[in-house]
Amino acid sequence: MVIKEELELEEEIKKQTAFAVIEGGGISGGDGDWLSKLNEGDIFLSTVKGSTFDLFEVIVIYKAHRAIRIETEGGKRHWVNPKAFCKEHDLFEILRRDGE
Repeated sequence: MVIKEELELEEEIKKQTAFAVIEGGGISGGDGDWLSKLNEGDIFLSTVKGSTFDLFEVIVIYKAHRAIRIETEGGKRHWVNPKAFCKEHDLFEILRRDGE
């Protein structure tokens, strides 16, 4: 059941992101911000836009009002602007939701 919910969320985020790119609209004011829809503790794979082979793992550590703290491979932690992050990165797959 959990896997089905994860896949449904991934598909919904991908649809919203694709819509934002194609139509300049979508959820979150049309900014294509899929990162803000994830929860603290979520683990996902991402890729730099335009690259289809180099994936990197990211953990959502903390969500503030306008910024998100993420941890990337090697344990490096960064504060990111989620809108700017999503303009440069695509969601590839959600590995684990909400610490499950």
